[in-house]
Amino acid sequence: MICLALALIFWLITKLSFRYQDVVTVALEYEIPEDRILTFQPVNQLEVTVNGTGWELLQLVFARKQPALTIPISANEARIITPSSWTSKVSEVLLRVNTLNIQPETIRLKTEVSAQKTVPVVLDQQVRLAAMHRLVDTFVIQPNTVEITGPASIVRGITEWKTSVFIPKEPIDNNINVQLGLAGAPNDANLSFSIDHVHCKAQVEELTEKSLSVPVEITNAPDSVLLVLLPKKVQVIARVGLSDYDRLSAKDFQLVTDFSTKV
Repeated sequence: MICLALALIFWLITKLSFRYQDVVTVALEYEIPEDRILTFQPVNQLEVTVNGTGWELLQLVFARKQPALTIPISANEARIITPSSWTSKVSEVLLRVNTLNIQPETIRLKTEVSAQKTVPVVLDQQVRLAAMHRLVDTFVIQPNTVEITGPASIVRGITEWKTSVFIPKEPIDNNINVQLGLAGAPNDANLSFSIDHVHCKAQVEELTEKSLSVPVEITNAPDSVLLVLLPKKVQVIARVGLSDYDRLSAKDFQLVTDFSTKV
């Protein structure tokens, strides 16, 4: 057993002495003036291809903190930077292993004034109701507005913000009460929101049929003519929600025949 342990240790030391190639990540931190904001959200890390001995790479694995670089940004920044120009700085935070390649190749930086705007939240839904069911009223969204913070040039053009798409798997036959997130911002839009979800409610009820006897009225009939209507009433079958069944009556309908119209 001792011999095996010594052989394993020797083998491990030998292996860790060889050079290897690997990809490590370096976090990026941006220093921005308090009254400014980045127009586009830049990448938050670099993918660096490195070459080093097993011992050097092992130190990166067991490092307490992820390697990070800080990038100072001026108030009126507008430039494209190439991380490859930071090879020496990257090597320093990576314990001086050899840096072979850095991705992405470019990072776009632009700052401007930050702005805030409150806009309505709009439900994005594809709801299918079960047969003989209906919505009693429109959807209720709570909260129904969201405050958006971001670059003034982008925030200025936003008039509403949609929820994530609500697509029930089955046709709905009961009341709706769901929590939905907000639709995501474009990948490069540096926006933040005062809320991250909303509650959507709607009442759904079953439909039924109601038969009503509605009298027929005559218009444009001369006084000199005696008219007899046959039939005097007509049966009307209406499709109505259960909540309106008792309120619906013959007075809600008007059937008219025009004497001056010839058939």
